[in-house]
Amino acid sequence: MFEENYYVWKKKSVDKFNAIHIIINNYHDLKNINPETYHQILSIEDVNVKNLKTLPAEICQMLNLKSLTVRKAQLENLPKEIGQLKSLETLVLSGNRLTRLPAEIGQLKSLKSLNLNGNRLTSLPAEICQMLNLKSLTVQKAQLENLSKEIGQLKSLETLDLSRNRLTSLPAEIGQLKSLEWLDLSGNKLTSLPAEIGQLKSLKSLNLGGNRLTSLPAEIGQLKSLESLYLGRNRLTSLPAEIGQLKSLESLNLGRNRLTSLPTEIGQLESLEDLALQDTGIENLPKEICQLKSLSELHLDGNRLTSLPAEIGQLSKLKYLSVAANQLETLPKEIRKLKSLKALDLSENYELTSLPAEIGQLSNLQDLNMESISNLGNGSTLEPGKIKVPASLKKFLTRRIGRYPEEFEFIPEKVINPKTNRYISVGKSTYSKLVDEGLIWEPV
Repeated sequence: MFEENYYVWKKKSVDKFNAIHIIINNYHDLKNINPETYHQILSIEDVNVKNLKTLPAEICQMLNLKSLTVRKAQLENLPKEIGQLKSLETLVLSGNRLTRLPAEIGQLKSLKSLNLNGNRLTSLPAEICQMLNLKSLTVQKAQLENLSKEIGQLKSLETLDLSRNRLTSLPAEIGQLKSLEWLDLSGNKLTSLPAEIGQLKSLKSLNLGGNRLTSLPAEIGQLKSLESLYLGRNRLTSLPAEIGQLKSLESLNLGRNRLTSLPTEIGQLESLEDLALQDTGIENLPKEICQLKSLSELHLDGNRLTSLPAEIGQLSKLKYLSVAANQLETLPKEIRKLKSLKALDLSENYELTSLPAEIGQLSNLQDLNMESISNLGNGSTLEPGKIKVPASLKKFLTRRIGRYPEEFEFIPEKVINPKTNRYISVGKSTYSKLVDEGLIWEPV
């Protein structure tokens, strides 16, 4: 009649069904559970009861309970009896009003996953670190102001998410989390990292975005397993040379910092596929970046670049290149070598007065954004009809090119072929010229 080991919610006399997985939609449901069946209940999927204030005592008597979820019930405290749930493996208390946790929570020795997101906790009790089987600890968007040194005792911890809190520092003991693979500390107030961060040998993902970091410890280079490093929206002015030692790194985001230059060692990141450097203030792109043979995405928007190195043509796997809102005056002819390139954003480079004819050799280019390049075609070296836009192009943005768009004549018929193009944006006068010449058709 019912699926194996699963029973339906909204049943008042759940004991008659030998229920082991239930959902409680109101307090009346909880009161109708026969106490003699408490030992049969292994999972409470959701206690969907508003204004609960505290966890019902009945739940703390379900000694074989393995999973408990109480979300958005306006819980303000947990009874010390919570420690009786010795079999509990998953505890979700997100979206409540908890300001503290009882010390007895440390008695949950079987707990593997603890979710405390969206509460009002300013700290975690030291006893939480007695949960030696804990693999996932998530305390997003609370009000944590500090992290106790006992955190280092969680030797089984694989995921630690403390994002969007008020942390200003980390204890050195965080380096003792030898099993940690995923660490999210974004949206805090960290100004520095302890050198011990380099001891996290299993770490694969580190998110430090939206903090107040001004520098990184040299020990960051010891994270040999690290695959993703997010440092966006900080106050970094430089990077340690040791960052080049991150041989497993695939994604690096440095956007919205205060960098004016990059260490040459960045070219040693042999596994890097995605590099974000938007809004950092860099004035020169080191040619060593062009040694990143695995790179497929390069974001350079909103900087002060006046040129790109000729070596950029060495990025044979590059699929996306954005240099929007820089101060580029021209592009190197070697750009033609980017045979994998599918998207190129040149928009808002107001100093750009010429384009190399070689841009037409980008045989896989599908998306070309040249919006708001106000000087292109005005006294430039551009020869009308010389540039051939690749037939692969599907999206072409040319709004506000030059003072006299009608003189910008390199738009071939293939670019506006309705059979191949999915999206075309051109300035008003350019549009009129194309209509007059019968190259595009106004809707009837």
